[in-house]
Amino acid sequence: MLSVLICEDNPGCMSKIKKCVEQVITIEDLDVKIEKTASSPNEILEYLQDNKIAGLYFLDIDLCADMTGIELAEKIRAYDPRGFIVFVTADEYSLPLTMKYRVEALDYVVKGTPGFEKRIAECIIDAYKKYSTAATPLQQKFPIKVSKHTTVVIDCDDILYFRNSPIHTHNVILVTHNDRYEFRENLSRIEQQLDSTFYRCHRTFIVNLAKITMIDSEKYELVLIGGERVGVSARHVKKIALLLQKLSGLSGLSGGRFS
Repeated sequence: MLSVLICEDNPGCMSKIKKCVEQVITIEDLDVKIEKTASSPNEILEYLQDNKIAGLYFLDIDLCADMTGIELAEKIRAYDPRGFIVFVTADEYSLPLTMKYRVEALDYVVKGTPGFEKRIAECIIDAYKKYSTAATPLQQKFPIKVSKHTTVVIDCDDILYFRNSPIHTHNVILVTHNDRYEFRENLSRIEQQLDSTFYRCHRTFIVNLAKITMIDSEKYELVLIGGERVGVSARHVKKIALLLQKLSGLSGLSGGRFS
């Protein structure tokens, strides 16, 4: 999950940023949560001392406090070196100061300008995309216990899909380019172990989005590399098309209408 932390001493601006984050989370169905809002930079640092997170930070540069937003960002890097930092300021001429502190920022947003909320929304989506595609080594491998004494480790990139076994009620089938493995598990627990490359497209299937070559919205099926087909619920067709465009840059998928 990507955590959002906001440090802003202007209540009106704080409210705008919070509302925008909440709307984007709902509309885009992102695994993002507002973890902390504060007017004091020390509150943000105290939270980071007690919690290890992957964060997206919206920081007012001109805080009425003992440190600026830029100085706060420098301290945040000690706790969350790969966090995404967005500076929010009423004075665009203060932006060059960030260079002095060598704080890498995702973006800079100027208060009171047209499209302020749109820029905030774009920052959230951009940060989430970068966060989601930065898979950890654990996410790149998927271990399955195929027998009492045998565990097989599968490269996630080789997985086409998971499905419920049509024969054995408590089993799942994992399908790769070359093999099929059946093991005792359920799709809900598997879903929790996978990154955003995989999507629960149907109560029976979890699909690897990177393996989809076509969405057949008339038959409610996804066509995968090699010709395999998996079912997709009608309510997921549009969402999958959007995910493919965002995660893979694909467009013009054929095979039927998306409505």
